[in-house]
Amino acid sequence: MEAHGTGTPLGDPVKAAALRDAYGLADGPGVALSSVKSQIGHLGAAAGVVGMVRAVLAVHHGIIPPTADFDRLNPEIDAGPFRVPVTTEPWPRDVPRVAAVSSFGIGGTNAHLLLEAPAGRPAAETAGTATIAAASATMPCLVLSASSEDALRADGRRIADYLDAHPAAYPQVLRHLQAGRPLLEHRAAAVCPDAASCRGLAARARAGHGSGLRPRRAGGGAGDER
Repeated sequence: MEAHGTGTPLGDPVKAAALRDAYGLADGPGVALSSVKSQIGHLGAAAGVVGMVRAVLAVHHGIIPPTADFDRLNPEIDAGPFRVPVTTEPWPRDVPRVAAVSSFGIGGTNAHLLLEAPAGRPAAETAGTATIAAASATMPCLVLSASSEDALRADGRRIADYLDAHPAAYPQVLRHLQAGRPLLEHRAAAVCPDAASCRGLAARARAGHGSGLRPRRAGGGAGDER
């Protein structure tokens, strides 16, 4: 279930109860209940279509997406048949890939959509597991981008400081740097197999030695990155 999920004390319990009643779901934590708003916030008029895109991708890839920063369920919500996934999961074996999307517009437009994978798709577990494995095998290339060379190096130091405190987050940091940031004029890249090697680069930079990060100005003269 891709829920509207605005985090309101009144609206969320009402919507969860409506889903349970509409589908006649029995108790037991079997149905994943999540919302893309936990990851990117509320996009206003675009919120519904973004939830639909997330559900389409989940069905297509055979992956149940997580709910970011979930701590505990609203005490006004009767969990009943629902559970809130906190990590990415492969779609359960021998279970049809069906997702529901609920969206409630502030102007009074309410929509509920069902999505189902077409027949003849590969087994859900195989597809989902392969996708998760591919995601975990991200090329360990640390990429930085900033508006100036000084800002670029400062960003590298901030990232290294963060990894000092959270070394286990290195795969997520890599993914964010590779796909979640804009490409600015000054860029640098280095292959860092793990968090320790990334921190080592920053330590050499602080000591005044070559850091291994080679800044280049995009779109500049000969020898610059394009």
